[in-house]
Amino acid sequence: MLKLITRFVFGLAFIFVFSLMTITSVEASEVSAPTVLKINTFKSYAIDAPVISGVTQSGTNVLVYVDGEYTGSAVVKESGTESDSFYFQTKKLEAGIHKAYLVAEDKTTMERSDPGAEFDLEVRELDAPTLVVPNPKTVTAKVKPVIKGLTLSGTYVHLFIDGVYNGKTAIVEDQSTTANFAYTPFLNLSIGNHYVWAIAEDVNGRKSKVSAVQEFTIEEEMVAPILVKTIDNQSNFKRPIITGLATNNSLIQIYIDQRLAGEFMVENSDTGTANFAYTVENDLSSGDHLFYAIAFDHRGKESKWSNLMSYKVGATLTPAISSSAESEELVIGTEEKQEESVERNVKTEEMLTEENNGQVDQGDEEADEDTMNEEEDSIEKILNQDLENEEGETKGAVTELNDSQGKLGWNALVFVLFLVAVILWIFWVNRELIKEKKEQEEKEK
Repeated sequence: MLKLITRFVFGLAFIFVFSLMTITSVEASEVSAPTVLKINTFKSYAIDAPVISGVTQSGTNVLVYVDGEYTGSAVVKESGTESDSFYFQTKKLEAGIHKAYLVAEDKTTMERSDPGAEFDLEVRELDAPTLVVPNPKTVTAKVKPVIKGLTLSGTYVHLFIDGVYNGKTAIVEDQSTTANFAYTPFLNLSIGNHYVWAIAEDVNGRKSKVSAVQEFTIEEEMVAPILVKTIDNQSNFKRPIITGLATNNSLIQIYIDQRLAGEFMVENSDTGTANFAYTVENDLSSGDHLFYAIAFDHRGKESKWSNLMSYKVGATLTPAISSSAESEELVIGTEEKQEESVERNVKTEEMLTEENNGQVDQGDEEADEDTMNEEEDSIEKILNQDLENEEGETKGAVTELNDSQGKLGWNALVFVLFLVAVILWIFWVNRELIKEKKEQEEKEK
C-alpha cells in the first residue's frame, strides 16, 4: 500500500513538472509585437507618405495596418542579434490624422503577435509660406530686395511681385518641419510701392494656398559719400588719412580691399554736407590698396559705393631724366669746360705778354684758334644729336596717337553690339513673362 501511494505521488509530481515545462515552452515561443522608434514626416519624400521605423523580434516579419486595413510588410534588416531593425513607407495619405498599428509574424511558424500599440500618422496640409521681409517697416533703396521667409520643409516657394509671377526658390529642407528660404528678383523693381505673395509646392505637385500679402516700398537712394584725397600720415606711412564728404548725420563705413576697416558718424554742418577725415586703424601691407565708403542714414538705408581711390604703401619714387635734359646737362658741362679753357688761355697770354714785353707769340694765337674751333664742333654735334632725339620722340607720339584712335573705333563697335544684345535680351524676357502669365491665367480658368 505504501509503495502504491509513493508511486502515485511521484506520478503527480512528474505530471506537474512536465506541465510546467510545457507552459514555459509555449510562453517562450510567443511572438512579441514590434516597437516603433521613429516616424519621419519632415523629409520631402515623406510629407504625405510617412516613414515608420523601429525594431522587431529576430526572425519575424512586420505587418503594417493603417486605418484598420493591411497596408504592407516592412523591410527588415537582420542584425544577427535578438532583434532586427525595420522601416516602412506608407502610401500617400490624405491630410489629417490616421491610426496605425504593427503586427509581428514568425517567418517559420507563421505565428503572429498581438497588435502593437496604436499610434498616429499625421499628414499635414501644405501650409502657405510666411513672408518675413520685406514688409511695410522695411527701409531699402535696393532695386532687387531679397525676399525672405519660412515654409514647410521639403517644398519649393513660388514668388509673385505686383501680381506677376517672378520665379521660385530651390527646394528647401531642415531637420525641423520648417525651413528658411530667400529669393532675389531677377529684374530691377522701380522706385515706389510694391506687394508680394508666395505659394508653396512639394515634390508631389501639391500646392498651398496663397500666403499673406506683404507690402513694401523702394525709396530713393541715399547720396553716396565722396572720397576727396588720401593724405600721407607723417607719423606712420602705413596708416594714411582718408578725407571725403558725406550727408549730415550719416554713418560712414570705410572699406579697404573690400573689407570693412572702420565706421564713424559725420558731424553736423550748416550746408547739409559734412567733411570727414579717417585715419586707417591698422598698418597696411606693402603694395597697392583700394578704398571706398558706404553711407547709412539713421533708419539704416544704405547708399551705393563711393568713388574708388587707390593708395600704394612702400612706393619709392625715382625721378626720371629725359633725353633732352641729359643733352642740356652735356651742353652745360661742355660750356663750363670751354670757359675754363679760355680762362687758362687768357692767363697764358698774360704771362707771355709780361715775359716778352707786350709781344704775343703768333704760334699761341693759332693754337687758341684751333682749340676754339674744336670746342665749337663738339657743341654743334651735341645740339644736332638733341634735335634728332626730339624728332624721334615726335614721330613716336604720332604713331601712338594713330594706334589709340584705331583702338577707340574698335571699342565703339563692340559697345554698340553689346547694346543691341541687351535690347534683344529684354524683348525676349518680356515675351517669356507674357507667355507664362497667359499659361497661368488659362490654368486658373
